[in-house]
Amino acid sequence: YIHSGYIDTLIKNGPYTCIPKLIKEIHFHPEHTENFNVKIPNKKQQLAQIFNGQNWEYKDKKETIENMTDKAYGILNKHYDKTSDNKYMEQFKQDFEKGDKDTIKRIKDSTEITILNNQEQNLDYHII
Repeated sequence: YIHSGYIDTLIKNGPYTCIPKLIKEIHFHPEHTENFNVKIPNKKQQLAQIFNGQNWEYKDKKETIENMTDKAYGILNKHYDKTSDNKYMEQFKQDFEKGDKDTIKRIKDSTEITILNNQEQNLDYHII
């Protein structure tokens, strides 16, 4: 349901915001409640909850965020290879792929904030 035009827009609007925005589109889109499958119950704890299809399971928060950012980056990168040059995206790709600490921290922090700001809508969806 995520169209290439939307991904083009994300890339054009800035590489540092495109991963959290894509994660929001995937996991918190109001028309795709089946994807409401991640939440962070307590920001101070190092745990996230993932819905496995039947139950909420606790997972390592850092690992969960890393998996989500890597998946979103993979989608963006695959699509970007088909688009025109963008010097900001090129620099971001280099920094992300070489594991630049500032870049990775910025993306992971933005991803965590995206989850925290949007998880309220999924709290009642998967009630067992």
